[in-house]
Amino acid sequence: DPRFKTMRALPVSTRPVMSAENATKAARKLGDLTGRAETCGEDTDPLTSKIERMFAHVTANDQDSSRAVKAFNTAREKGAKAQDQKNKAACGEILRSFRQHPSRVGAFHRYLEQFL
Repeated sequence: DPRFKTMRALPVSTRPVMSAENATKAARKLGDLTGRAETCGEDTDPLTSKIERMFAHVTANDQDSSRAVKAFNTAREKGAKAQDQKNKAACGEILRSFRQHPSRVGAFHRYLEQFL
């Protein structure tokens, strides 16, 4: 059929992979931001429920992914404690920064790049 001769091939998309060091570094900063936003009153459940799957998507293997998730959770606790000691006037900027997180797994890699 002549119409099949004019079709073009779909571009091959590769999954972006971060190094273990960069993923852990970004996880710490994202965890700190999430903990601070949680203390400011933001509902962080949508992000934290997907965080394991998101890090599994951007890292090369399960070991790097679990290391990044562990760093995220540790930093989240520290960020919550640090924000609890500060006044609530700084919450506006923190909440704006936190609310920029993506809801799709595919966009998570580009979001993490801002923390590097």
